[in-house]
Amino acid sequence: MRKKNLSKILLMTATLLASHGLPAQQASEIINIQEPVNKDIYLAGRSINILSTVTGDAVLAGQRVTVAQSVTEDLIAAGERIIIRAKIGDDVRAVGRIINIDTGVGDDVILAGETIALGPNATISGRTWIAARSVDVAGQLGAELRAAAQEVTISGQIKGNVYLIAENIEVLPGATITGDFAYRSPTEANIASEANISGKVSQLEMELAEEPDAPIFLIVSVFFLTLLLSVSVMSWLFPRLIADAGTSITREGFKSIGLGVVLFLLTPPIILILVVTVIGIPLGLALLALYFITLFLGLVVVINFIGGLFIKLIGKGENSGTGWQLLAIAMAIILIMVTQLIPLLGGLAFFILFLLGLGAVVMQLFKRYRVEYR
Repeated sequence: MRKKNLSKILLMTATLLASHGLPAQQASEIINIQEPVNKDIYLAGRSINILSTVTGDAVLAGQRVTVAQSVTEDLIAAGERIIIRAKIGDDVRAVGRIINIDTGVGDDVILAGETIALGPNATISGRTWIAARSVDVAGQLGAELRAAAQEVTISGQIKGNVYLIAENIEVLPGATITGDFAYRSPTEANIASEANISGKVSQLEMELAEEPDAPIFLIVSVFFLTLLLSVSVMSWLFPRLIADAGTSITREGFKSIGLGVVLFLLTPPIILILVVTVIGIPLGLALLALYFITLFLGLVVVINFIGGLFIKLIGKGENSGTGWQLLAIAMAIILIMVTQLIPLLGGLAFFILFLLGLGAVVMQLFKRYRVEYR
């Protein structure tokens, strides 16, 4: 009974999100938007190409994402390679291995990836925040630039303060910075004499992490055991749901990650709207609790999915004993923790898997709802 009630509650959350506005969802191998769209779009596929104007928001998830025509509102994108060549009316938020922006953006830009380039035709009206291995800024930024990377190269114009954390920093001839230029780096920034920096240039000391009060091994051990226990209990309570969601990751991966992106990004604004309206505070708080439950279920699905791969790798069947299942969950958690030591890429890989798990959970809840209440 408890399982069924939780499924109903989570399904109500998903239904609320769906009714909030997912009017143009599509999941396919290759998606080409070739006709004007006058509403928000939510797309997931291997290759996504925006070839006609979108009047509204665009939420895109795919291996390769290309925006060749304008989007009048926000652009949210996740993928291996993201290329933005047409004007974006409002904010851009993107996560990918390679991100290239060479067009105008109406407001803020927040990017995370391996290689990020703002081309010479890029004009960013708002703030620009970037986390990457390599950052190249050749365009015009209308406000501050904040970036954390291994190497940063600036050759464009920045009308605001610049704050960088990087190993190697180069400001090339012709670069113009109207505000202060502050950076943290183990080496002095290479600033060309022909570069024009109006404000103060300062190299700040590298901040060293404080020693934790408790030994790091103890902290990690407690975290590991707590997560192992929590995931094991959830896997025992909802074995069929988690197993079916894992199957969805394998068979409907593009659809799962698309739905995961939408739920992850749209739920917080809905909660905020409900809380601000005062009368919606109880529903907003309830939705917040359900949101965290759904996020955790997505994590459980991912850990079980990785654990299932481990079981197959060692030649054990799906009906292996409890001991093997527990070992598989433990190995999955350890693998995830180790990959987080890889700068940026480890976190990015886990985030994509997490979105897959989140979308797969909600997809299974929808399927169960249709079967039980049709």
